[in-house]
Amino acid sequence: MQYYYLNEQKEVQGPFTAEQMRRMLADGTLDGNTLASEEGGSGWRPLDSLHLPGGVSPEVPAAVLGECPHCKTTLVGAEVPAVCPHCGKHLHPGTESLWENAVYAYNQLTDFRGRATRREFWSYYLFSSLVAFALNLLGSIGEVITPDGNEAVPLPVAIVLMVVGLLLLLFQLSLILANLAVAVRRLHDTGHCGWWAVAPLACLLLLIPGVFLAGSAHDPGMMVGIFALVAALASLGFSLYLLIQMLMPSQCGPNKYGPSVLFPRLFP
Repeated sequence: MQYYYLNEQKEVQGPFTAEQMRRMLADGTLDGNTLASEEGGSGWRPLDSLHLPGGVSPEVPAAVLGECPHCKTTLVGAEVPAVCPHCGKHLHPGTESLWENAVYAYNQLTDFRGRATRREFWSYYLFSSLVAFALNLLGSIGEVITPDGNEAVPLPVAIVLMVVGLLLLLFQLSLILANLAVAVRRLHDTGHCGWWAVAPLACLLLLIPGVFLAGSAHDPGMMVGIFALVAALASLGFSLYLLIQMLMPSQCGPNKYGPSVLFPRLFP
């Protein structure tokens, strides 16, 4: 049996199971005077008169889930609801478009704190890949229109190419920073330290002892090659580990890196 209720704006909320209704009663989201109705019911009546069957599962305690991004009300319960019980607006990140998630992630390019959902991370990854392709395409076009040989480039054209190249370089650098920031926040969302995001690059430091030992080795090239192979294998292993973490679901409720972000942010 499914149940519905009316929020403060007299908007219909639901459907919910009897267990979900009892949980909202237990955490104070609803009270006995809230107007509700069962599926196929003849009208709205106080929730106390519905005589909900069953009970709340004792193994799933209520917890603070975070704030609704729309009405800023603190949500408490055993699981994230599909809609905010106070304002009736959708909460799940699936209600956001890929573009909104990507733009939000790019706007947070200097934010290495907090958490990022899977949808935000992969939306931004698709966005950055498309932008990188477009930048490479623009660079190719610039090479095509540049005269060959000793032919002089007109001053206005040279200035435009220089300005465009500088802007593209700055944008590419901002993408690198945003890539690192969103990866750190995604790791935080799964409960892991953000420093794991630089582990694949840190493996290149393994080449340093190989270079120092090459001078005293019988075969310097082989010594450097062995350390390079170890560094490459370690980097590959950490990269696979990071990929798995990026595919993991968000931790339920708050963790040491911040509150749950399983709610969509308003489009900036």
